[in-house]
Amino acid sequence: MAKAKPKPRVRKAGTAAKPPKAAKTSTSKDLWEVQQIINRLLIDGAFREQFAKDQDRALQSYDLTPAQMKAFKDIDLKTVDAFRDSIRRRLGGRLAAYGDFGWTPT
Repeated sequence: MAKAKPKPRVRKAGTAAKPPKAAKTSTSKDLWEVQQIINRLLIDGAFREQFAKDQDRALQSYDLTPAQMKAFKDIDLKTVDAFRDSIRRRLGGRLAAYGDFGWTPT
């Protein structure tokens, strides 16, 4: 008898991803923190504004290494804006179906 294939894990639209439960290495947690910051820079206007004014304060709740902190401080927000706008152009009208992915005006 053939073994049943496991169903793929799919999140419902509009639900947030959850952090790794028990990371086997610190790399999983580090990557999660970095992804969350990038996500917020792309979609959260209030966070972007705070980041532009005071990066240390915006990043204080994240557990970053000194190298990661430096990398975020070196980010050019104009580049982030260009990337965000590129995604919007490519997805076009499809964004409405997903609630504009939670993007807030910047």
